[in-house]
Amino acid sequence: MQIEGEYWIAAAPTLAVKTKKPLLPLIAQTVPAGPFLSPLNDRLAKIKGFPVASKVTLTLTSRDSQTPTTITTTTEVKSIADDTLDASLFKVPADYKEVEPQPVSAPQGGGDAGG
Repeated sequence: MQIEGEYWIAAAPTLAVKTKKPLLPLIAQTVPAGPFLSPLNDRLAKIKGFPVASKVTLTLTSRDSQTPTTITTTTEVKSIADDTLDASLFKVPADYKEVEPQPVSAPQGGGDAGG
């Protein structure tokens, strides 16, 4: 697995949020979970400012394929407002239904049963 990325940081705006690093979770969400996420969070926590843009590319190569899978996530701040959000934004839609995930079965055959 390989991760490459860039973050564009601007002077932090004044926000009415009562936390030391209100924006760190936003940056960390651009990287998938894994053993490298904690060191990345530690490094990002030292950055002063507000992330206004990012581009992170994750390249994965599986054991089953020689062709790597590349995922690129790009974010860009369009506007910042310190407004009260409408409560309807947080309501579950009336037509929402929860669906249980289907189990993924292991491939059959081709393995060494040992013995």
